[in-house]
Amino acid sequence: MVFGLLRLMLAVLACDWRCAEPPPSTVVPQNIKNRLLKPPGGPLQAGSGFSSFSGISRLTWLVDLFGELSVKAASLTEEKETRYVKLTAELLTRDQRPLTWIEEHGPGLGRVKTISFRLDSGVVDQLPAVPQEPVGLFMQDLNLFAQKLLGQVPSAQLQAERRRVLHCLELAQRIQELAQPSA
Repeated sequence: MVFGLLRLMLAVLACDWRCAEPPPSTVVPQNIKNRLLKPPGGPLQAGSGFSSFSGISRLTWLVDLFGELSVKAASLTEEKETRYVKLTAELLTRDQRPLTWIEEHGPGLGRVKTISFRLDSGVVDQLPAVPQEPVGLFMQDLNLFAQKLLGQVPSAQLQAERRRVLHCLELAQRIQELAQPSA
């Protein structure tokens, strides 16, 4: 619900966004020059896994916004002594438009999501304010889970979600392969 409202608000702000072929709930910008998502956070805990997997929610958010993506390149900068990690993934949309995802963790970095969508009509560099929901995010997820268990979610919607999740896991795996080539 929150992400649906966020997508709608981004569409209104950008003025040149349109619905496209990817899943019906996906908003794909038109005439985009470049996009950047950079959600920094504190140091990763030992055993958190590779950044593309520990940041899977952000990767999923990008797929929700821009449809299916492909990985062009990925790099990893790691400074063990300072516990700083920076993953940079160069992604492409279905129509070959660039998207840069930076996942950065280290001491002193806050948990603020930074975006920069550069469109022909201007730049969107702030997430719009979202109205407060009557229940928290985790309760919303629990309610959706209960609806799925009770069979209240159409099977077509479940299949679309399954495809999206598998696509995101494949992207995360490809990013890891490119950023950590085998020796």
